[in-house]
Amino acid sequence: MRTPELIRALLETGCPVRAAEVLLSSPLPRARSLVRSLARGEWSLPLPATSPVREVLKARIGREPQVLAPQRGVYALSVQRLDGHDLGMVERLVPTTAPSMADDEFTSGAAAGEHRARDWLTRVVGPMKGLVASYFVLERIQPLPGRTQPTDLRGDSAGLAAALATVWRLWPEPNGDFIAATGRVDRDGRVVPVDFMEAKLEGLRREAPFIHRVLVPWSADYPERIVRNDLEIIPVRTVDEALELLFGSKHVQLAVMPPLDAAREAVRLELASEHEFASAYATAALRALDESKLSQRDRALVEALSTTVSAINLTHRGQAKEAEQSLRQLEPMWSSGLRATPRAQIAAMRASSLIDMLDFDRAIAVCEHCADIVESVDALPEVMLRGSWARALSAAGRLEDAHAKVREQCSITSLDLADQHQLVQAYCNLIEIELKLHRRGDTDALTRASTALANAARLNVNTGQAARDKNRLFLACWQVRILCAGDQLDDARQRTEELARGRYPGQLVLRYLAEAYRRRGDASTALDVLVRARTTVSTEANGFERIVLLSSTPMESRLRQERSLPGLRDPALEFGMLLDDWKPEFIRWSRDRDDDDAWIAALEDACSRLPY
Repeated sequence: MRTPELIRALLETGCPVRAAEVLLSSPLPRARSLVRSLARGEWSLPLPATSPVREVLKARIGREPQVLAPQRGVYALSVQRLDGHDLGMVERLVPTTAPSMADDEFTSGAAAGEHRARDWLTRVVGPMKGLVASYFVLERIQPLPGRTQPTDLRGDSAGLAAALATVWRLWPEPNGDFIAATGRVDRDGRVVPVDFMEAKLEGLRREAPFIHRVLVPWSADYPERIVRNDLEIIPVRTVDEALELLFGSKHVQLAVMPPLDAAREAVRLELASEHEFASAYATAALRALDESKLSQRDRALVEALSTTVSAINLTHRGQAKEAEQSLRQLEPMWSSGLRATPRAQIAAMRASSLIDMLDFDRAIAVCEHCADIVESVDALPEVMLRGSWARALSAAGRLEDAHAKVREQCSITSLDLADQHQLVQAYCNLIEIELKLHRRGDTDALTRASTALANAARLNVNTGQAARDKNRLFLACWQVRILCAGDQLDDARQRTEELARGRYPGQLVLRYLAEAYRRRGDASTALDVLVRARTTVSTEANGFERIVLLSSTPMESRLRQERSLPGLRDPALEFGMLLDDWKPEFIRWSRDRDDDDAWIAALEDACSRLPY
């Protein structure tokens, strides 16, 4: 086949990069004429934007060649023979509303994959109304010409791609914009090896460099995941394995969940500290509002719950200032239009975020705004609201009021078993307030704190595994703080060694251990503990968590000053800068910041007013 005809045939086949390679490598006069025609814009050679061949052609013709515009989705791999060579092709599966009239291997293979995907969806989600069959055709990447022979394919290797495309249609946001797949699906849901694998993978790397992952049948040639030429090749044995790998059952459930259910699930996940999934459900609930026929009242509820959870998760990621913009827009909704239970839930989460923003008076005001409904809401939001209320009062220094409120929180016993972890957290709130009262001179407070710790440990047996493990860590930290308050430093230090790993809350106990050694008069040991507390803070800690973990540094600077050690400002410098940026004016700076004693005193005062 002559060069011009071969190039055009390659374009018709769907292999523009191979066409460009032939054009650029040919010494024939006719090929040079084609290059000149291309430069004049008389004809086009579309290429992937990420193809290295495009840069060579651009340099040759002196202008940008036409670039392919791939659409997000699942791409099938196939092979076509041209000029004596097996050429791998890449095409996107597009759902259609009607089955194909063609009786070919592609159609039967896609139908088998789609059937297996619907089986999986039903098992993951349960019976689904309107889960109709999907039908697929192959679509060339624009602006390539369409197929002239749509059934001219080798084998029925589109089954796995069709299974992925079936679920993609319902959940169009898996991990990445593009995925390629090849493999036949048998009647038992196994992914069966297919022929021409090397030609297919070569074609994928050449013609679609924007795709970085391909699922292939497990075989002796592909026994494990590998990365080759920036392409991740992932072998799978079954359709279930492929779908779980790409989508995950939780995400599929999320995709088909009504927006109000998704918003409520977001709140539940947030309370269970499943922050990543909570944010995903909140985002999905907001996205589904446009297509949902909800009442105005339910629409407002979805927006309020989902926006609150999304903003809370921004706070967890250290982006509290961005979260504040969303939360402030919601505040007018809390006083009208919302039912009592979600209003209490949102107020509790809002108050919690304000505490982290060190805005204690506003946090108290948000809770007080719900005083008229607190007795009428369900048990879980009541525990949440009273807990945030108690924490806000405690952070503001109103310990007697906080103590009364947290005892009300701990007295709620009608929680479902799945929500018992919230009552464990209630007793943790009580322990913190008792320890503050102990520091003020309440001689019975330490005994009450120990009793609260025992009650929390007893309740923690009834929680789920994830909540139980999280609560166990918090309870261990509170045990250390009680030991430090009771001057049992040998036991406290032994437990601290097991807990301090650079992240909150375990790392924070080092601060209280150092305080206890300092009270005992052992400044040298206290300084050693403080240096460890500063130098082992995890690099992953950001936002308010990092401020809290660095809250031991003013004490280190003070001990350095007392012992005439050099670099007394160095330990607390980052703490002061981060806190000043987080909450301007929270640090009561002296006019003369060059005064070391006044500088350290200002940071010590700020540290004493932190809520953790």
